[in-house]
Amino acid sequence: MKKLIAPALLAVLALTGCSATATPAPSATAPAPPALTIAKPTEAQKTALMADLAKVNPQFEGTRTLISASLACRTILKGEPEQAQIMMAQDRFSRSADKPVTEADAKRIIEIIKTNGFCVKA
Repeated sequence: MKKLIAPALLAVLALTGCSATATPAPSATAPAPPALTIAKPTEAQKTALMADLAKVNPQFEGTRTLISASLACRTILKGEPEQAQIMMAQDRFSRSADKPVTEADAKRIIEIIKTNGFCVKA
């Protein structure tokens, strides 16, 4: 009889553990930060930006340049390191010109975007 009681107790304990409802584990990941959006620039801000960028390179004009400026603005507002901002500006603005943008010109571009009122959070 003792030989039957021990296995029966183990079976009851094992089945009792199976019938419990599982509690979900707390999430280990932090919630994603909200998407960064920039304020839609006014026509006057766009015009001023394009005029300032044309002083760096007259080929900086049109939609592609505005998109590049918006992307550069995002890196600024995200607080990316200055070198990352410069590299991004060199890459993006070189696509709007017939020659690569120098580091010095990229610094000027970033400074223009930071200071002319174009780059603000929405």
